[in-house]
Amino acid sequence: MMLGKEQTIVFQCAACGRFCFNDFSLFNFSGKKEEYLGCKCGKTSIRIIFKDRKKISILVPCFLCSEIHTFGFSMDNFFSDSLKTLQCPKKNMKIGFIGKDESVRDALDHHEDLLKSILEEMGIPELCKNIEVSIESINYIHDLAELGKIHCECGNNNVEMDVLTNVIKLRCKLCGNEMSLLTRNNEDLKFIQAQTIIYLKKGRTILL
Repeated sequence: MMLGKEQTIVFQCAACGRFCFNDFSLFNFSGKKEEYLGCKCGKTSIRIIFKDRKKISILVPCFLCSEIHTFGFSMDNFFSDSLKTLQCPKKNMKIGFIGKDESVRDALDHHEDLLKSILEEMGIPELCKNIEVSIESINYIHDLAELGKIHCECGNNNVEMDVLTNVIKLRCKLCGNEMSLLTRNNEDLKFIQAQTIIYLKKGRTILL
């Protein structure tokens, strides 16, 4: 019987980046047509809409692209024992899971292990709680460099990147000027992705 059957929902908070676990059943609606499941940080939540007693829609603010993605399920599929994956269509990366508690936790562990292995292949150690922040920041900085958008005041464009815990350091190979870009959370990622040019300047050690 679906009424008391629970599903575990885990999603990545678009504000703080942590994975949030919630148990959900039809009892959550209690006569309502929608329900909100929030992160402990209090800054973001997913919205679950109950439609015609046959369908459920889930609106998830995306940690990776900042848009809100909508995922639709039939009632039978949503409350089935199968694992349901929530994925950002823009970044093609997972942002959540729905299913039995054990399956959801196993899927999340596998997802995090995969991200760690990507960093290891890149020769980068474990960096922070939010591995996606580091990967997305690295990719964006690489894109800027390929477009010739990273410069030093000395006139040199040959800049090396050093990835550390919660920070990426850029260093001019000619004069040694350094710039640190914080990669602690999603706010730092948004700030980095808002930069169209990065300019290394003596005395300016942190990009703020």
